[in-house]
Amino acid sequence: AKAFDVTAEQDHALAPRSRVRSAALRQAGRRLRSRAGADESTAMQLGVDDILETLSHQAEIECDSSELDQITQASGQACAQVFASSAELSGTPANADHLAAIGFDFGRIAHLLDAIDDYESDHESGSFNPLRATDTSRETALAECRTLADAIRTRYAKLTVHDDRLLRVLLLGGLQRAIGRREPRSECRATHHHRIPTAADTQWPPMRPPNYPDDWPYPPPFKPNRKLHERILPFIGVSCFGKACVVDHWNHCSDKWKDAACDDCDCCDCCDCCD
Repeated sequence: AKAFDVTAEQDHALAPRSRVRSAALRQAGRRLRSRAGADESTAMQLGVDDILETLSHQAEIECDSSELDQITQASGQACAQVFASSAELSGTPANADHLAAIGFDFGRIAHLLDAIDDYESDHESGSFNPLRATDTSRETALAECRTLADAIRTRYAKLTVHDDRLLRVLLLGGLQRAIGRREPRSECRATHHHRIPTAADTQWPPMRPPNYPDDWPYPPPFKPNRKLHERILPFIGVSCFGKACVVDHWNHCSDKWKDAACDDCDCCDCCDCCD
């Protein structure tokens, strides 16, 4: 998103290394703009010109904005348009609004994860980083990514999709893995620590908790906050005897509902059994 149309005043305000990088990005941006419009039919249906126009204001936004939501908004809007356009291309226009919302959150996640990855290198090179510019910690950015991913999962359950096996692995599973890889190991393990159950922990509430995903079965067929042996034995049974490969299933270590795809397994979930 930084590749387009940096003004002379904005370019002068950048550090020397960033000016070199900015020139390279502008050149790359021109090539990408040309390629994006090469397939005229698809480019027209996707609204490529409008998307690139939205992204062209990114440098201006970064110079003028101090709010993280404002800085990531262009990325969200561009992805929202691509996702929504896919509803028309696939002949399911009823999905457009949900796909636009999913795309907006997806674009913001992509922007945030990029900022997390470049947090230190941007500081060393003097380059712009939206987290440092808004005094946002990487931990806070990851928490925002998790919130956006939960919103995407909720919206996803409302889509009309004829065969979503690949889409679930690439979109929902892909986001889960992308965010999980950037979480500190200690934080990942701490999310599933075991504690002594109380009387209130032995049964699920009658109504779904507010953040409980809509597409997960409820109530789960087990009690919450179980002891280690009550988790590990069902986990071995589901994982080692093939059920996890062919059907949607519960991961009994993490208490998460998982897709029937090996690539969608989160290794962090499995490690929690050994904490």
